[in-house]
Amino acid sequence: MSLRMTEKQLAKYAKKHAPDCALDRVARRRQTIKRPNQPEQKAELEKREAMMPAFKPQHRDIHLPWPHESLSPNSRSDWRIHADAAEDAREAGFWATKEQKLTKASFDLSKPIKLTFFFFRKYRHKLDNDNASASCKAYRDGIAQALGIDDQHIESTAVIVRDLGHKVVARLQQ
Repeated sequence: MSLRMTEKQLAKYAKKHAPDCALDRVARRRQTIKRPNQPEQKAELEKREAMMPAFKPQHRDIHLPWPHESLSPNSRSDWRIHADAAEDAREAGFWATKEQKLTKASFDLSKPIKLTFFFFRKYRHKLDNDNASASCKAYRDGIAQALGIDDQHIESTAVIVRDLGHKVVARLQQ
């Protein structure tokens, strides 16, 4: 009995076991993935990033740290960790608003106050607007507390900005 396979046997073995071979899977994946250095994909990426709004600073901007990962609605962290992170975020929103010297008198409360969170991501990973907005609920509570109003007067939205920076800027508008 020979330990060597004939070419016919080798081809039959490779055909049968190729899907299980890790190196073959990597090679097949490399063939199917479009690389970002291809011109059409680069143009599509630039077009998508051009549609994102540019950020221009204003005097009613409140600079906040990136929200803790446990504040995300998709997080499965312990409730104590979430509570501590929410308390820290509420305090950060409160003191950042006080630092900007914004008060209740700065706004007309007959109209809703628009609060827009601009997210400057650290990496180029995708960020969901819904989860980003929900993770800033504690910031919103702290800002409302600093202004001395109920947070029902605030309408908040989240905007993902194409610039990198790993921070959140909250903009208050009437």
